[in-house]
Amino acid sequence: MTESALKLTCACVIGSSTAATMWAARSISPKATLLATGLAARVGWWPVALFVPLFAGMPYISLELGAFVVGPVLLMAARNLERVWLATTVGEDEYHALLLRAARLKRLPFAVTGSLGAGLLIAILGRSLMWLSLNGAEDWSYWIGYGICVYGPIQALAASLFLIRLHRSVRATPDSA
Repeated sequence: MTESALKLTCACVIGSSTAATMWAARSISPKATLLATGLAARVGWWPVALFVPLFAGMPYISLELGAFVVGPVLLMAARNLERVWLATTVGEDEYHALLLRAARLKRLPFAVTGSLGAGLLIAILGRSLMWLSLNGAEDWSYWIGYGICVYGPIQALAASLFLIRLHRSVRATPDSA
């Protein structure tokens, strides 16, 4: 495959995955109350959607950077897409209420431990891909693994911060569940 074909393929994967992530996040939480970061709630959905072409253009800056981003954007899209059915079925407010009820029933350390464990396993997957790259940084699998390895702790942090916010809001409101 030529370098230009690799760049185009990488850009298409990144662009479509980022668009799927944005669509899923918007479907799950139109008011942006269920997102790990409050960016969409603060600036609105359209400015956040500008990230799609920015991310898709990364392979044209550096093919290694594009390969680095492929794994995380695919994992993010998959994570968001699996939540769409429940959130759109019950609605954002009921989904949020369900999360609040769960936060009332389980202590924060238990929830955060799951997020941290998931992030660790994702990072191990990424590091394994890096180790399996026979030619190190010359192999695309190395850069994809590197991206996944970095994504694991970032995902764990984002999920943990969301859970902390959720538990704080439960403590701040009277018990109504």
